[in-house]
Amino acid sequence: MSKKITIGAALALALIMVAVAIPLTYWFAENRLNALMGDLYHRVAQAHALEEIRAVVQSEFYRNFNEDDIIAEMVSGFVQGLEDEHSRYLPPEQWNAFLQRLEGQQSDIGLQLRYVPSAADDNDDDNDVPVAPEPGMLEIAHVALDSPAGRAGLLSGDRLVRVETEIVVLFDEENLSTYNADSLITNILNVGFAQAEGVSTVAVDFVFMRDDERQEARVLLGTGVPTVATELMADANGQEGAIGYIRIFSFFRNTANDLDTAMRNLEAAGAGAFIIDLRGTYDGTLPFAVEAANLLLPASRPGDAIATVQFHGERESQSFVSDAFNIFDSIVTQGMVVLMDENTAGPAELFAYALSVQRPAEVVLVGRPTRGVNTVQGHFALAQVGGGVILSVGTIIPVGGDANWNLGGVLPSPPSDTLQYNPYSDASQLQGAIRHLTPVAGDEE
Repeated sequence: MSKKITIGAALALALIMVAVAIPLTYWFAENRLNALMGDLYHRVAQAHALEEIRAVVQSEFYRNFNEDDIIAEMVSGFVQGLEDEHSRYLPPEQWNAFLQRLEGQQSDIGLQLRYVPSAADDNDDDNDVPVAPEPGMLEIAHVALDSPAGRAGLLSGDRLVRVETEIVVLFDEENLSTYNADSLITNILNVGFAQAEGVSTVAVDFVFMRDDERQEARVLLGTGVPTVATELMADANGQEGAIGYIRIFSFFRNTANDLDTAMRNLEAAGAGAFIIDLRGTYDGTLPFAVEAANLLLPASRPGDAIATVQFHGERESQSFVSDAFNIFDSIVTQGMVVLMDENTAGPAELFAYALSVQRPAEVVLVGRPTRGVNTVQGHFALAQVGGGVILSVGTIIPVGGDANWNLGGVLPSPPSDTLQYNPYSDASQLQGAIRHLTPVAGDEE
């Protein structure tokens, strides 16, 4: 039975609603205005502080200066103030190089570098006089196979002393400090991308130390480096070509295609077991890592989320789902091992973790715990100052994990009867992987 309301009652109800809405609207508007005014005062104070130091420098500094350079340094300092090692500002030349590298369109020198700080010396117990520590170093962490650096003879562990092009010094050990190490590494790695106008990048000269001996090498550029490298290896029984070895250097736009091609070629050459080497791999983005992982995840999981990114504030989370484009089941017949270490980070960690969770009976993780980066980075162009910023924008939550999924790093698989190796030896890790994939007679006794 329907109930009717009189016109008078309806008008009275409407007036009550208006009476309630007006003070509520005023309350919301007042709070919004207060928030805006507080932010305005803060911004005005910031502007006054910047203008004050600008006026002092302009009137008192002893030589001319370039305000554009100062603004770029201010932007860089702002990002550094976030105290996040994965966020950084890239000036225009480096920004363009980054975008080209991300798209897989630009040649690369083929190196991964790391800054190795010196251990602080202990104070002298007799007089408590502090002793200055030895300076740190830039060390080659990895050399890509068939890269310009590899063809020049550079090796992992070489310590850089000096790097220069024909007319520009990119790095000199005497100028190295904890504070400029990241920018110096960026300069060296981006030398192949026409870093500065007028810089010849046809050849780069390296001076380095190996086994306490000073050596030199000239790296000839101009040849691109793929995101993966492959090799056919013998199994533990000596059968040649039984294992396909794939080294993934980065997760860029072309990585999934490179990985697909590599696995098909190795399978056609006779490989049934595979080793994916992610040791030292950290570069790239999450979407491209998901594309590569999609090649190997079970086809029975269409639409399942490989990972979800939780963003700051009220922004809705984003899920990266499997497209079930699986080549694993038709190519991998004898299992897969993923090699990793403390320099495996970000997208590479998710790649390894997703495989181990979704294929626990077929994929094992070998090596040392990964770096433990559970954030995802976004990149944003800066129209006013030029260049762009790379910022950590969210937290990665993989399927089967939570916010702490790689706290302390993704852990290797536990030892077993067929999985034994020395985690502190790269060679032992590789041999352990080979023995696990093709155990010799007696291993199961």
